[in-house]
Amino acid sequence: MSYFTNFPQIDYFFGDKVKPTRFTDLHVYIDLIDQIKDDVSVYTYYNLQDGDRPDQISQKLYGTTDYHWTLYLLNDDVRLHGWPLSYNDMKEKIEEDYPNTVLLTRNNLDNKFKVGTKVRGLTSGVEGTILKRRLDFGQIVIQGTKSFTAGEIISATENDSVVTATIDAVVTEYNSIHHYEDDSARYVDVDPTAPFVQESEGKFLLFDSGTSTYDLTTIYSTSSAANTDKTGIEVVREVDVFRLIDKNNDVISTAPLGVTFNNSVTEEFDTYFDNSVGTSYSDSADATTSIKNLFDNYIVTNYNDIEPALLTPVTYFDRVRKENESKFQIKVIKPDIIEDVINSFNNVVLETEENPDPIVITNGQKGLGTFKTTLRT
Repeated sequence: MSYFTNFPQIDYFFGDKVKPTRFTDLHVYIDLIDQIKDDVSVYTYYNLQDGDRPDQISQKLYGTTDYHWTLYLLNDDVRLHGWPLSYNDMKEKIEEDYPNTVLLTRNNLDNKFKVGTKVRGLTSGVEGTILKRRLDFGQIVIQGTKSFTAGEIISATENDSVVTATIDAVVTEYNSIHHYEDDSARYVDVDPTAPFVQESEGKFLLFDSGTSTYDLTTIYSTSSAANTDKTGIEVVREVDVFRLIDKNNDVISTAPLGVTFNNSVTEEFDTYFDNSVGTSYSDSADATTSIKNLFDNYIVTNYNDIEPALLTPVTYFDRVRKENESKFQIKVIKPDIIEDVINSFNNVVLETEENPDPIVITNGQKGLGTFKTTLRT
């Protein structure tokens, strides 16, 4: 590697050998590039393309592959975490790092489904072992790739008791939610029991008796307010309204609304879901249960699309991809002064080997300037 070409040699004992071997001193560190890496007269930016290698960039910019090491020293993130991966390599790595199955549930997991427990899907018959839980997101991580079914109940035996939970969705681990962000890209907490149904009793809606549909654009808190807005053959009905709440505790505007109406004529409770007439029940609790079951079916069918309107879900895959792409713009030493920097770097190595004190390297050929650098071990 050209980076070590002029580095000093030391006696080094490999393994249990009695005689030393003359070897490059790998502990040496030259801080020259550290001193110039923030000098705008020295560097410019280069945008990497997918799959670009350091030696290719060195060849393209400087006409030789020998200066690829300057790219590492000039960019702290690359130096610490490595060269950005190509998309295919990044995808392969994250699939290897997060190979398991994640079950999503709105059930409370505080005292059940502990790590190490074996669970079984009552519909699919699939079994698996819990590797970890993320209670803040309602996630159960199952070892390996398992084909559990969304909407099914899983069960396990813990402390001689059978525990159960309903699974809303099943995703691969790398596609599961790592966190949510607000519009400023800050991490935010969410409600792991959401989405859930919110019941609002004693509300008022305008009902069109001709089409048997409600005007759902406005939900009124008082009958007088509703009467003010009614037109034509509309009538004001006092109802209980059911709405779906997301993980940010906001109403999901795209979700259907549920309505139960106490029909004094038939002495029944009429149900409406997504403004379609449903079954009438003689008991208010049965009508409410019917509406909630319809919402549960809607949640299972649309779970992957139900996200807080003002929050952005970030998956493990998204997070790794974003971190990888953040390294695609790198600093590079300007081609017209690269030789000055390399010569100065080599001079520091050669001169410091004989003189351990800090030395001053001056180069004014192309404005590189004067700087003081040291060789450290």
